Amino acid sequence: MLGVLQIFDDITPIISNLAKWLKHPGGLLLVHGLFNPFDFDVFTRYRKAGEGLAGELENGWNIVSQRTFADVCKTAGAQSVNFHEFKISVDIAPNEEDPVRSWTEKLEHGERQIVNGLNIRQPQYIAEVVF
Repeated sequence: MLGVLQIFDDITPIISNLAKWLKHPGGLLLVHGLFNPFDFDVFTRYRKAGEGLAGELENGWNIVSQRTFADVCKTAGAQSVNFHEFKISVDIAPNEEDPVRSWTEKLEHGERQIVNGLNIRQPQYIAEVVF
C-alpha cells in the first residue's frame, strides 16, 4: 500500500479491513507512507492562497505516529510491526505547475529529504506488518 493512509483521519477501519484479508498466519502487509517517529499524530488541511477563506480545505498529508499505527495494527491482530526508513537516492526537482507534488532537497551530509510546497518535511517509512 503506497501513500494511502495519509488521506484518512481514522486509520482503524482501513487496517481492520486489511487484517481480515490477511487472516492467514504470516500474512504480510507493507505500507509506504508518512509515519511520525515522535508520539504525535498530525492532521493537515490546506487550500491554495487566493481562493479566499471560503475555499475548500484539502487533505491528504496526515502523518500518523508510528506508535498509533503499531497500536492499531496490534489491536487488529498483528503479530509484529516494524518500520524501515525510506531513503531516496535520486534528485527530484520541484514541479512549478503542481507545487504540492513532492521533491527532494539535499541535506548537508548528502542524504535527501523529501518535501513539498506545503512546507512538509516528509518522514517516509515502510511499515512491515505481520499478521
